[in-house]
Amino acid sequence: MPQSSQQFHHLTIPEVCKKLKTSPLGLTEIEAAKRREKYGLNLVPQKKRRGAFAIFAHQFQNALILILIAAFVISATLGKYGDAAVIAVAILVNAIFGFLQEHKAESAFETLRNALVYTVKARRDGTMKTINAELIVPGDIVRLTPGDRVSGDGRLIKSNNLFINESSVTGES
Repeated sequence: MPQSSQQFHHLTIPEVCKKLKTSPLGLTEIEAAKRREKYGLNLVPQKKRRGAFAIFAHQFQNALILILIAAFVISATLGKYGDAAVIAVAILVNAIFGFLQEHKAESAFETLRNALVYTVKARRDGTMKTINAELIVPGDIVRLTPGDRVSGDGRLIKSNNLFINESSVTGES
């Protein structure tokens, strides 16, 4: 986003429009495309997905597993190879089931995240259009209605009895 250090909430609406080179009529599709080329899509950066080895290695970072590993080492050191073998099998079975469960959960989450498409009402070429939220750019004039998700940083031009639920941002429930 441009001027990310700017504090637009301190500026008047005409000043914000001037800085963002926009107007209450919004942007043209051509100008929006130029800005998307310059600034990229309106996406929250995603964490790099963990590989299978990282997920498997994570299974051994559990306190109970660490205790079992210590018991395995002690049993093997004392020559109790039968006990050590049983403990090793328990550790491996736990790691395999944990890996499968975690890998499946991450895949399901990824599928769900990719299936969700958020839209936003933005003024383009002088009229309100419903567009993919990834396509909004700095300077877009966006209309929010009850239940809408806020798809990026913005400056309010006008509001009427505004109430915002920030729990999805702050993590509160």
